[in-house]
Amino acid sequence: MNKYYLAAIALLLLIGTAAVTYATKQNSHANRILSCRNELIDMPVDNNHDRQFYMQADFVLIEPHARIYYRYFTQDGKPVGHIAMTGEVLSHSGALPLYQISMHQQKVKIEDEQQPLPEHLKYLAYSSGLNISTSGSHNVSIKLLELDQERNFASVYFATSNAVCSCTVTDNVGF
Repeated sequence: MNKYYLAAIALLLLIGTAAVTYATKQNSHANRILSCRNELIDMPVDNNHDRQFYMQADFVLIEPHARIYYRYFTQDGKPVGHIAMTGEVLSHSGALPLYQISMHQQKVKIEDEQQPLPEHLKYLAYSSGLNISTSGSHNVSIKLLELDQERNFASVYFATSNAVCSCTVTDNVGF
């Protein structure tokens, strides 16, 4: 009877471990960092040359918290400015999740006010700041279209800007 008792305990431990592993994998997208890079090309306003900038956007989604960092650079890698937002993950669902995020605070820093700024930075700083000051939040929707966990890669759709970006993915992170 003693060996049956030990076998039952071993079986329960095995089932418990499998259940925890399954639950962790099912909910792994709840705690995720998406790191996205984009090239921004602003149309010429007063001259015949397009202005090119690069943007690094990091989405730190650790329920219930959300942080978004947009960093802008010249073609030479010189920092132009950044926008940092904090808020919360309202919901996420699906195997390729749709995240509903509500940002409540925003900080904008411009490195040199005399230099031209990316239109994306100006528009995002204005629109998110206006939303936060008038309604208390700036809502963002992010949908993963494709996820390659072996390569830590995702194709991501940003509903607020109608853009699709490729991002690196880090799962199961914590503050």
